[in-house]
Amino acid sequence: MPRPRFHKLSPQRQTELLDIAANAFARGSYHDVSYNKILAEANVSKGASYYYFDDKEDLFLTVAERELDKLFVALEPLVTNEPFWGHVEALLTRYLRFATTHPQSVALAQASADFVPKASGVERLESWNEQYSSIAQSILEEGQSQGQVRTDLPITLLTTIVMGVGASVDRWVLSQTPPSSVEDHPGLDGSTLTQAIDMFMDLTKRILQP
Repeated sequence: MPRPRFHKLSPQRQTELLDIAANAFARGSYHDVSYNKILAEANVSKGASYYYFDDKEDLFLTVAERELDKLFVALEPLVTNEPFWGHVEALLTRYLRFATTHPQSVALAQASADFVPKASGVERLESWNEQYSSIAQSILEEGQSQGQVRTDLPITLLTTIVMGVGASVDRWVLSQTPPSSVEDHPGLDGSTLTQAIDMFMDLTKRILQP
């Protein structure tokens, strides 16, 4: 977790520092990103950095947690009168629109899923993975209650499978519009967004329908 002195920085300075780190970690793998280069771009000396974060991993996890917070807002359940699959498609559409205009959030969520932290960082990531799984599982349970999702397999297995499909679609989306920065990312055009939605819906229906 950030050290107390980080929270004494102005909100603008905190945001600036974390934005610089987010752009760096979103563009490359954790191990390839230079902590010293991030500090230099943020105009923070190596000595001063220890007043703000324990190390590179602490900074990465802090940035990932910030972006995952944004992602969970996009995944909040919709209030809709749509049938189950229409509801899922509406939620997916909102999420993908968010994903293509906030590529750092998705790229860092992907990076955190593939990241192997030290023991001190495991609990921080597990709490977010549990929240993501909980959202997906609650959606599937609602589908089961409506007879739209199979019940012959454990719900935890179905949740894991759907999350895997979602992660694959995320990677494809990001490959179409590689992350650059929050400010100048173009997002997906309408036809590619429709293609991504159709792809996910087709795959999940094939897997989940009774």
